[in-house]
Amino acid sequence: MEDSKFIPSGGFVPGKKPRRGAQDELDMLSYYSQEGWILEQFTSMGFLLKKKEPQTTAYLYDCAEHTRAEMPAYIARFAGQGWEYVTSCGEDCHFFKAPAGTPRPETAGEEGESPFTPLPGQPAPPPPAPVTRQSVQSCLRMSILFWLLGVAALVLSAMGRVGGIAVLQMAALALAVLFLFVGSTYFLNFLFTRSQLKSAGRGEDDQK
Repeated sequence: MEDSKFIPSGGFVPGKKPRRGAQDELDMLSYYSQEGWILEQFTSMGFLLKKKEPQTTAYLYDCAEHTRAEMPAYIARFAGQGWEYVTSCGEDCHFFKAPAGTPRPETAGEEGESPFTPLPGQPAPPPPAPVTRQSVQSCLRMSILFWLLGVAALVLSAMGRVGGIAVLQMAALALAVLFLFVGSTYFLNFLFTRSQLKSAGRGEDDQK
């Protein structure tokens, strides 16, 4: 069985501020950790996960520009509050993890704010948009769309094999793998957003 998994990222790009929805990607990584897929590294394309024992893990990111000499002290501030350094996206965005339920580190901002320490001269990004029923349904529709495209590509690959067109067969197979992977990623995001929507609904009911 493969002991590594790659998850593409649209919220994090080296050298740029995290985009809206970046925290949703970290919530997805928390879901993967429960299946034993633990964040190991960030590459120019996304997250590299390694197969380990299942964990109930929370992730956060913090943007702060430090020299190599300053990094140990910076990491130690998080470690002192229970957050372990994992990897970095470029030189000024860093990922940390801790057991679920660990209080947010003061280093990453006050509770309720985006875990983002703005760089000099840069404003903090707006807070993430609330999860809505439309966004949940959108994730589900996108997952179904990419799965259907994946199935269509598999059919095209089979036709290429029957027709003896090796180039068509391989190209269609590669597209099928890509479409099915993206569809699965959207479906996991659907599961996350649905659970968040249900939690928000329960919270409103409790307040009533």
